[in-house]
Amino acid sequence: MVCLAISPSAAPTHASAASAASIAAQEEADRMLVYELMQLEADAALNQARTGVLRAGRHDGMETSPSADRPKLLALYGSGDRLLAHVSVNGQPMVYVRGRARPLGPVQQEPAYLLREMSASCVRLEGEQDSHTLCVYPDLQVRP
Repeated sequence: MVCLAISPSAAPTHASAASAASIAAQEEADRMLVYELMQLEADAALNQARTGVLRAGRHDGMETSPSADRPKLLALYGSGDRLLAHVSVNGQPMVYVRGRARPLGPVQQEPAYLLREMSASCVRLEGEQDSHTLCVYPDLQVRP
């Protein structure tokens, strides 16, 4: 009869290293999933805003003046200094970044609104003649 002795301390060490690697891999996958979901939500909100703007433009056929359209908060996400706000200004989607007054993108003309403040739940935009504070409310709906 052959007797094998397995050291109890050797097996758990190997298993715990594999378990730690598995946990780290799962945490990284979770982080990527959250980022991907945030990006999908932002893309969906922008597409919905564009579709609504195009649909509204087809029905009335009238041009709106810049002062006639209020900015609308489409999405606000990120954390700390890396907050981004997707805003529809005069039917045009724009992305504002915390700490930067002008929206991202090519500079073709002076933007209708400059970013003055951004928190985790509100964005304050200032135009030449008016100012708007756009907030996300606890019920997860975006309201002007």
